[in-house]
Amino acid sequence: MSDEEFNAYSKESLLGKANISDTNLKRIKVAHANILRQLPTQLDQSTYVKGSKGIVMLGGGFYSWLSFLSIMHLRDNGSKLPIELVLASWSDYDKEYHFCHQVLPKYNAKCILMPQVLGHHVISQIGIGSYQLKSIAIAVSSFEHVLMLDSDNVALVNPDTIFDSKVYKDHGLVLWPDYWQRSMSPLYYEIAQIPVNEQVRVRWGRFPLVKPILVEEDGTTINKEKKKQKLNFHEYAGSIPDLSSESGQLLINKGTHAKTLLLSLYYNLYGPDIYYRLFSLGELGEGDKDTFITAAFATQAKYYQVLSHIRTQGFSDENGYHGMAMGQKDPVVDYEVVTKQYAKIERELNRNKSADQFELIDKMQAEYFGGVSEIPLFTLHCNIAKVNPEEYTRNDAVSDLEENRIKARIYSNFKYKIVERDQDREIDFELKRWTIIQQAICIDNLEFYLFDEKDKKKTCDYINNTVRWLISTSDMVDGKSLTSLDRKKPHQPVYNYK
Repeated sequence: MSDEEFNAYSKESLLGKANISDTNLKRIKVAHANILRQLPTQLDQSTYVKGSKGIVMLGGGFYSWLSFLSIMHLRDNGSKLPIELVLASWSDYDKEYHFCHQVLPKYNAKCILMPQVLGHHVISQIGIGSYQLKSIAIAVSSFEHVLMLDSDNVALVNPDTIFDSKVYKDHGLVLWPDYWQRSMSPLYYEIAQIPVNEQVRVRWGRFPLVKPILVEEDGTTINKEKKKQKLNFHEYAGSIPDLSSESGQLLINKGTHAKTLLLSLYYNLYGPDIYYRLFSLGELGEGDKDTFITAAFATQAKYYQVLSHIRTQGFSDENGYHGMAMGQKDPVVDYEVVTKQYAKIERELNRNKSADQFELIDKMQAEYFGGVSEIPLFTLHCNIAKVNPEEYTRNDAVSDLEENRIKARIYSNFKYKIVERDQDREIDFELKRWTIIQQAICIDNLEFYLFDEKDKKKTCDYINNTVRWLISTSDMVDGKSLTSLDRKKPHQPVYNYK
């Protein structure tokens, strides 16, 4: 391969990143086949309410606080879908009894206790934690149609009609991409007995080819620099497409995707020892994120992964640019644009025999599917510096400690629009976020055990200073220009959730 361009995602490169003995490979393969053979086609009807739709989040401690903020955004956007906050332990429930029974019901939300649904014996036997919780949370929720959101993930639209969309009805499982190429070991395909045809190329990066092409006998292709290169393994027919998945948000129909859900649960239970490493080979983002798409693939279930790239939100300072959140695109619009643009490419290829499908796909990708394309955002996954106002009062990485407030708009003064009474309402994301915090902690005095025994006055001084500063750095506040606001007076929350 010395005379060829190195490709870190070729079959040879991926195989070189993980070694499994023949004995262990055989054991894993046999266990996988046994599990796959025993999976039921349908979940028992007692496990969910037929036809029900709702949003599921994971709670407990800090994650209950973050989930509450996300719930407030959902309700302000007009969402009326019921919400279930899944707690992993009795300890979490004991600490959050007031939150579960006095706070959440006001917002059509409630707590679901994982050990109560599964039983203490099951919980103690499987020893679940961390990334493994998400697939279990989906399984124990009462909804048939689930929008799973990470607790630090904020919906930027009203998602109530998402389950009626064509993309969801056509597939039953909707996923979103991560930043990175798929670095899955080819050994997984042997374990799952999924045939990959290494003589046929069906993708150009993450985009499907309209007309598959034969690969040269030595398994090489010509890259953009016109040099010979080993083909990316996940461009072969029968492989799972790029990019790797990001599971901060997920749509799934438990009625049609029972096997997928159960197999993803199996992958997560054995994730830390086997599957997480097989699915990522040590690349960034190792965890549960690729267990859903692999489970769908292995069970031959339909799925759709959004083709639009992530829009990163962050800020710049003297130390450079800091990416703080992942903006994931609207799957409904993405699917509509994909369908329309591929139809155009197919017509062009049929009309013009000399047309190059790689060039047509490149042009389409640049125009429609980049991070800053016009396809609107669906969620903003605020996964860096997760907001904790009490901790922020001591953290000079995110705070101006002298001014006792945040030191920068960490989401680049990000604004978005929601439709309200057939009119667009512009939202200053960060101001809205801190106004929710102000209302919850400093005005409504809601109880979160995360903040127990903390200096509430100091925390609220910080929050109020932050809100005032955000107003002074925003062009619009709830549709009103700053000239109409008296900044000398203490700010009263724009959004009232009482």
